[in-house]
Amino acid sequence: MLERLRSQIGTAGLIVAIVALVAALGGGAYAATNSGKATASAKQGKQGKPGKPGKTGPAGPAGPAGAQGPAGPAGAKGDTGAKGDTGAQGAVGPIGPTGPKGTSGFTEVLPSEKTETGTYSLTSETGDGVYAGLALSNISFPIPLPSGLDESHVKFLKIGSDVEADFAECDNPTHPGTASVLNPEADPGYLCVFAGVTENMNEDEFGISNSNISAGGTNVSGALILQEPTAAPARSAGSWAVTAP
Repeated sequence: MLERLRSQIGTAGLIVAIVALVAALGGGAYAATNSGKATASAKQGKQGKPGKPGKTGPAGPAGPAGAQGPAGPAGAKGDTGAKGDTGAQGAVGPIGPTGPKGTSGFTEVLPSEKTETGTYSLTSETGDGVYAGLALSNISFPIPLPSGLDESHVKFLKIGSDVEADFAECDNPTHPGTASVLNPEADPGYLCVFAGVTENMNEDEFGISNSNISAGGTNVSGALILQEPTAAPARSAGSWAVTAP
């Protein structure tokens, strides 16, 4: 084909024709390229939906602690809460063991080795005796003894007597303190009479007798005490203790 063209237009004309063709083709391609770009720009579609978020990355290192802020104002006092319901009553505990039997306030007789005490007083305003020249009075036991005591089991302690040395029967070791007119004591089976004050009375003439003065000693409910006055007025007083056998 080239030989045919060369024979018709010549070599120079062929070159010119080829250059013109190349220019024409290049211009068309350029125009087509720009036209495509313009069309693509004009017809750009809607933006697509965002893709799913990626996985959370690892936590970064903790930052330094910030400075402490100023204290806030005190809050208002809250309302008092409602009183709670009373709990159920607990179960009754087991009954404890029965304690030993006690002694009642009143007994028919004084229990063995138990002591009762009291006071006595003798007076004679004229200095005369009422029985065989003796002033007379009595002492009564609030609780009767199981039996009366004989003369050997009654003791009279003058003022200043040495109880421990001379009247051991009147210093009961089971009782606290030392026996005296202020703390009368007696061993089991004994009545001890402690003189406290004496005025114009003969302490050497002092007797303890049963109720009918028939013999020394006591009966179950008490005893009589007798002492000789020496002048007027005559007085004597003291205390006593009796302990059941």
